[in-house]
Amino acid sequence: MSVILSPHGIGSPLVDNMDVLIAMNGPSLDLFESKVKSKGLILVNSSIVTRPVLRDDVKVIHIPASQLAHTAGLNSAANVVMLTAYLVVSGICRIQTLLDCIPIVFRKKEYLQLNLSLVRYMLEYMKTVDSV
Repeated sequence: MSVILSPHGIGSPLVDNMDVLIAMNGPSLDLFESKVKSKGLILVNSSIVTRPVLRDDVKVIHIPASQLAHTAGLNSAANVVMLTAYLVVSGICRIQTLLDCIPIVFRKKEYLQLNLSLVRYMLEYMKTVDSV
């Protein structure tokens, strides 16, 4: 899956060279690592991905996303962990924007407060990550 952010119209969501890869699992890292531009960013879910990133021309940040989500009581929220980490590292938008959007897009409202708390926890966690 790819996500493209642009202030302009997007003709096709397919990319050959990406600035950022969020590798949630080993097969994603295997498939897309070579497509990240030099000086790009690879965020690795280190709870699942066991191999090192082979590139030395990209910034790599390891986040134990699945473990952090599980600890928070939200086994399926590793994506929220990684999205928050990406927003902190990139500064592409304010964290408050994420906090404002979560209530709008979450279907399972019983998990809303846990997800919002997880975002806030990640803000503190990211202060401890060396590569940030």
